[in-house]
Order: sequence, then C-alpha cells, then structure tokens
Amino acid sequence: MGGSGMSERTLKRILMALAVALVVYSVLGIVQRVRRGSSGGGAGFARVLQSIDTAAVRAILLRGPTDSLALERAGSGWTVNGYESDPEAVTRFLRALASSDVAGVAANNPANHERLGVAGPDAWTLRLETVDGHPYEIILGKTGTRFGTAFARLPGEDAVVSLVGDLRPSTVRSLDQWRNKNVAAVDTARVATIQVETGSGGYTLNRDASAWTLGAATADSFTVATVLGEISRISATGFPTPSEEPAGERRTLVAIANEGDTLLALEGWVAPETFVVRRAGSGTLYELSQWRGDRMMPPPDSLRPR
Repeated sequence: MGGSGMSERTLKRILMALAVALVVYSVLGIVQRVRRGSSGGGAGFARVLQSIDTAAVRAILLRGPTDSLALERAGSGWTVNGYESDPEAVTRFLRALASSDVAGVAANNPANHERLGVAGPDAWTLRLETVDGHPYEIILGKTGTRFGTAFARLPGEDAVVSLVGDLRPSTVRSLDQWRNKNVAAVDTARVATIQVETGSGGYTLNRDASAWTLGAATADSFTVATVLGEISRISATGFPTPSEEPAGERRTLVAIANEGDTLLALEGWVAPETFVVRRAGSGTLYELSQWRGDRMMPPPDSLRPR
C-alpha cells in the first residue's frame, strides 16, 4: 500500500497521546490552583500571627460557645472579667500565640466551616487589642486531625488552616480556670505567733527557742507542723458562686512575725462538704478541699499534747 496517507494505527496513537496530555494538563492545573489557594490562605494567616507583638497586647477578648471572657492588663498583671487572673495561664496563652505556626490549608470551602468548628456553636473567637489600638481577630475551631494541631481561620476568609501549637488548649478555658487560685504564701520560718478562733474556742500558739507552746503547756508538734505546712502555700480548688453566702462554722487565723508584722489574716467557714476562705479585708472567696479546714484552723483540743 503506497501513498502519503496516515495509517489508522498511527492516528490512534496520536489521538491517545493527545488525550493523555490533556488529562495531565488538567491535573496539573488543579494542583496549581490548590497550591495557590493553600499558599495564599496559609501565608495570610501566618502574616497575621507574625505581626502580633505579644508584649504590646493590652486586652484579650475571648468568646466561646457558652461564655465571654475579657482579659486586661492591670499594672504588672492581668484581670479576667474583673477578677485577678492566673499569671501562668496568661503567660501560656501569649507564649502559644507567639509560637503558633501554620502547617497548611485544611479546607477552602465555607461549607466545611461548621464541621471544622471555625463557625457555629463550637467556634472560639479571639480578639486582641494592642496598646496602639490595633485589633487582631482569629477564629479557633476543633482539634485538628494531627496531634498538637487545631483548625483556625481569619474572619471573612474561606481558608481554614491547620494551626500547630498550644493556642487552642491555652484558650479553651472556663472563667475559673483563668482566675488566680493562689490565696496566700507565708514564709513560715518568720512566724512567731498563730492566733486561731473557732466555734469551740480560741487559742494562741507561740514559738519559743525549742518548741511551740499553747499557754503554759507545749503544743502538739504534729498539729502545729500541719498548720504551718497548710499556710506556707494556700491554693484554691475553685470559687463559690458569687451569690452564695459562706456556710458552716466561722473560723479565723492570724499569723504574726517576731517583729509584730501580720504575715497572714484569714477568715474561713468549715462545713461538712466545703471549706471556704478569704483574706481579711478582701471580698474574694476561695474554695478549698473540705478536710483542709481542720488542718489549717484546728479546734483547740487537737493542739493539746498527746
């Protein structure tokens, strides 16, 4: 068979090659679009994180599924909803904010926002205000599919990023978890006198050169050591409901130094299931484990030598 005509087999090969080339071109186009979307959304979020100067943040507003929290600088510390905040909780949050990193874009379709928790009932909105009045806002979603990640996005943006770091765990906290639970700390080596009032009577413990005394007698050393151990560092387990009046037997404790300085003055209420205390002159009430009431402010009979 002669002539310059193209064979049927050759034509099929050319058409097949063109089809493969078209498929490859389409796939590459999709990949490039995904990469452009990923780099654009991820880079935009990363730029926002990098532009936040945590040292200049003066207010942090957190809106969660059930509560709103307002943290504000107050001198060298912070307050949360008007209460003294836990300095470690604030430090952890600011450190997490500064060290968070974008792993990539997890989704670009707004239809996925609620499923990932960056919209709807599971979303947490973070609004930061700096000393120069510049606001930043981030929406935090659910925990990510990889350990140590969480979903997040910027308001008005479709791209949802996978955020690496501690930002979600350091944010998703209740008011009580943000509040300062440190009631008091006392250098017990300085304590020379302890005055306690209970429902069954009051007493005074005095330290002499070799022991603690209760009046003219030597006080029970184990009980005194327990009292000193309790007041050396007092940390609450929580806070009673503000509208509740403390219930139980009222007791007081005053620890005085050799020089006459009052190192600690406490008012407490010992009940069958709770022990509530506050510093004298303060309106803040703290909840402690019930058994600590008798350890910190023991009744007179427990101080007598055994």
